[in-house]
Amino acid sequence: MSIEDYNLDLSDLGKPVTTDSEVAQAWFNKAFAQLYCFNHEECARLFGIVLEHDPNLAMAHWGIAYCLIGNYNNPGGLDMAGARTHILQAVEKSENVSDLEKDLINAMATRLPAEEKEEGEALKAYVNAMREVYKKYPQDTDVAAVFVESMMQLSPWHLWTQRSLGAVEPTMPETLELVEVLETSLQIDPHHPALCHLYIHAMELGPEPKKALPYADNLRVRVPDSGHLRHMPSHIDMWVGQYEEAIVANQLGVDADEKMVALTGSESNFYKFYRMHNYHFVVWAAMFDGQYSVAMDYARRCAAQLD
Repeated sequence: MSIEDYNLDLSDLGKPVTTDSEVAQAWFNKAFAQLYCFNHEECARLFGIVLEHDPNLAMAHWGIAYCLIGNYNNPGGLDMAGARTHILQAVEKSENVSDLEKDLINAMATRLPAEEKEEGEALKAYVNAMREVYKKYPQDTDVAAVFVESMMQLSPWHLWTQRSLGAVEPTMPETLELVEVLETSLQIDPHHPALCHLYIHAMELGPEPKKALPYADNLRVRVPDSGHLRHMPSHIDMWVGQYEEAIVANQLGVDADEKMVALTGSESNFYKFYRMHNYHFVVWAAMFDGQYSVAMDYARRCAAQLD
């Protein structure tokens, strides 16, 4: 497939990296976009295409490693051993890259050391390493997003604890730190898709979910052909009673994912979890909104795709 044939509208996402190949850079941008779309298997596949055009592109190996390690929705990762192999290759090929690229690669190497290391210890080392990278590049919103995601993995889906009715407190010190980094970085780029995405997750179970609503709105049309990012605003819509908006967000997410499947032929993989989540979310929102026909339609469409 040529870069022109990969006609998913992933907006203007991408990041310049050290390569002499314009084609490799173009594919890198597509892969980087899919990283933000949380389509990690497709992202890794695209970084593999990058390496076909520039086998020495260190950041492509970093990207594959990033796709394969754990994330907020899949703490165990897709392939930790494979990720370790790729980050070691990234380190090996990072002699002539920019300081930023080298810093990101070296930080990832603490997450995936060559020797076996206890998972919690390695993750904390990665968070500390990314904190230093963020301090060095505080204006780089991509760095901020990577740093925030590293902190969120310390307590996935448990950033806040409800002590009693109406009393919600941070589960860990990093919860307040990551919120501060997000709010600071969103002042730089309020439409940054990863920052908007992560801010929604950071706030949805906290004491003030409505604070994320402007960024949920910014994300709605930011990356038109990303099913997961189309869906994400509904995580706030449901908390503030915008059930119709939640329905629409997930219907658009379903449509975007169907376009992706038609293009790539990738029908059954871990990302199918995200695709089914969109169908389920339509059902959930429609039930709250009293839309029986919509709820039943999407429940049946979801069930038809599952064995």
